[in-house]
Amino acid sequence: MTFKVAARMVLELGAELISSDAVALYELVKNSIDAGSKRVSIKMQIVLKRSHFLEAIEAVEAKKSLTAVRDRLLSNLESGAPAAERRKLRDRMLAAGNNRRKFARTLSDAYHDQNWIEVRDWGHGMDAAELREAFLTIGTRSRRGEKIDERGCFVYPGRTVLGDKGVGRLSAMRLGDHMIVTTSRSDERYRNVLDIDWSRFSHESTAMIEDVEINPVRGERKECRSDSGTAILIRNLRGDWDAGVFHRMVEEQFKRIIDPFPTSRSSSGWRDPNGLFQLKFNGSGRKVPEVPEWLLEHAHAVVTARYEILEDNAPRLYGEIDYRLRGREKQFESGEAELISIADPIADREIRTRPKTLREIGPFSVRFYWYNRLLLKEIPGVGKRRDIVGMVNSWAGGLMVFRDFFRINPYGGQDDDWLELDKKALAARAYKVNRSQIIGQVSLSSRNFRLAEQTNREGFVENEYKQVLVAVLRHILITEFRGFIERVDKERKISDETTTDDLEQRFNETTFKIDKKILELRREFPEKEKTFDELQRFAANLKGLVDQANAMAKEYEDDRSKFVYLAGVGLMVEFILHEIGRTTNRALDVLSSMDAGR
Repeated sequence: MTFKVAARMVLELGAELISSDAVALYELVKNSIDAGSKRVSIKMQIVLKRSHFLEAIEAVEAKKSLTAVRDRLLSNLESGAPAAERRKLRDRMLAAGNNRRKFARTLSDAYHDQNWIEVRDWGHGMDAAELREAFLTIGTRSRRGEKIDERGCFVYPGRTVLGDKGVGRLSAMRLGDHMIVTTSRSDERYRNVLDIDWSRFSHESTAMIEDVEINPVRGERKECRSDSGTAILIRNLRGDWDAGVFHRMVEEQFKRIIDPFPTSRSSSGWRDPNGLFQLKFNGSGRKVPEVPEWLLEHAHAVVTARYEILEDNAPRLYGEIDYRLRGREKQFESGEAELISIADPIADREIRTRPKTLREIGPFSVRFYWYNRLLLKEIPGVGKRRDIVGMVNSWAGGLMVFRDFFRINPYGGQDDDWLELDKKALAARAYKVNRSQIIGQVSLSSRNFRLAEQTNREGFVENEYKQVLVAVLRHILITEFRGFIERVDKERKISDETTTDDLEQRFNETTFKIDKKILELRREFPEKEKTFDELQRFAANLKGLVDQANAMAKEYEDDRSKFVYLAGVGLMVEFILHEIGRTTNRALDVLSSMDAGR
């Protein structure tokens, strides 16, 4: 006897295993990359949202007026959809008349035909045999075999290979109930077509998986025999798509799919997100955002680190911290013995860190940018402080993980604290290093294949290799980085909460209040004009002193020796505060004498 597999298990591996529509699309994109395509097109046409479609079907079943249902339906058509498609749907609904069964069937057909997602690539494509033996084989090792040999050792594939488990294609189930795959190799005369109705694998089905016949058929003749590639067309969409949902997916999730850092552009194998993706919703193109260079240039600290395996097979971690805010730098390094002690405290009792694990995990690099959010301020030519804070918020989230420049979800997302930075920061006295302050990346390659991804695409499989990775990253972030900046701040006795800009703002507010009070007093006691003039001169002199202090700070802002001059600024500030107190006392004395003379 062997295990028998019900057809509905395909649903478990596809629609119910993938966490979001963006992840489902990403899985199809990864298939295109593995096929050697230099670009991937994702087009979406939505004429009628799913929620409006279901609402109309429910109204028909509830025997509501078909005229009212039709009018509401047509008023809910997507305004950005092609005009011809909107007219086509309207004509179909008018032609359905007042027959409820025909109306519901026509509406279902229209929803199926006129709403679709297409993922297209120009890779090497598949012939009919490959469709049967690879595409229709769940759990195929075809991609894994390109980078790992029979002994479990890494084999350099010479190109990016992202696939591993042979189940990514099933993610299309989450997007829609009907999939049509059209593909061919460059030496074929005809295209090959695979038509799959995923509803045959629903929970209501009692069929076994081998009972559901799916066979590729010959498609249309190709105009150019050398053409190759694959197009996946998905209909009967499950998602409630509209322009806003698509835009948010691009802005919040797709922008992290490919390494978005401009510092990666010089690396071999890096893909330009807007060179790779062609994204269109109802014919309107969308660009994939990248991390702005100016944002990285204004980071208050930058940390780079490298984990490598030396020629003698010994692991080594080394890196550098550039604390730009304070003009201080530090290098750090750890060998095998130190790395074992770093990893062991978070290891499971059953899994202890071994030298072999440290070597087999493979080399990787880390780079992140840190922002002291209290000190974020307006950048001339870029935006106001709220704009800068907003941009930091949109990219922050901790360390994103990329393998061959393609992201491994969900690490570094805004809702994922995989390194427990926020937990650690909240437990510490100083809230120095947390995810909202960090924009960063961990760069892996196919060589790190022992860091295997879970089938549900929610991070790495829990094993000793993930434990080593987490331990090393936490060591860099907390022990090396946080420890260093806290030590520097303590040495310099500089409070991150108070700057010359803060003092200037507070002083400006105070002088404004003084000017306002003097003006009120001038109106009430015009005979004391000379006294008020003297007070006004005091306030003006104080403003000049603040301007001098601010100019001194800015003059030495980018100079390593600026901290020597901050002592002078501190004395100047003390003098300013003394003068404010003296002026205030003088004003009070004047007011007291006026009251006494009445």
